[in-house]
Amino acid sequence: MSVEENKTIVRQAFAGLASGEFGKIRDVLAPEAVIHQCGFLHPLPVMELIERGGAYSPIHDRAVHLDQLIGEGDLVALRWHTDGVHTDPDHSANEAVPVSFPSMTFVRLADGKIAEIWNMRDADTIQSQLYQAQHAS
Repeated sequence: MSVEENKTIVRQAFAGLASGEFGKIRDVLAPEAVIHQCGFLHPLPVMELIERGGAYSPIHDRAVHLDQLIGEGDLVALRWHTDGVHTDPDHSANEAVPVSFPSMTFVRLADGKIAEIWNMRDADTIQSQLYQAQHAS
């Protein structure tokens, strides 16, 4: 596959993930595709996450925006950001805090399908925004 074809596949998958329509990415995933999510101990099967409707996240009312997409060989890198509202179910006040943070994702393709995903979000930015909201006067 060419780099441009790989980038098209990754754009399709990102659009499905961004819209929450996980079924739309089934066609571009290898059956054994895994995601290496920063903070998780082990890679997770992507199909398993899709069947569960995605991973739990305290970020709601999210809007996801693709900022940059770069490809070389069988790898495609995405720089993107999320705007949303963080709610902590463990916090007694269950306070909603607006957050905005960047993420990076690296995707490896094999035979025209997504085989591996490495995903990292800027957790320090989220924590800083939550801290500032908690200590605002």
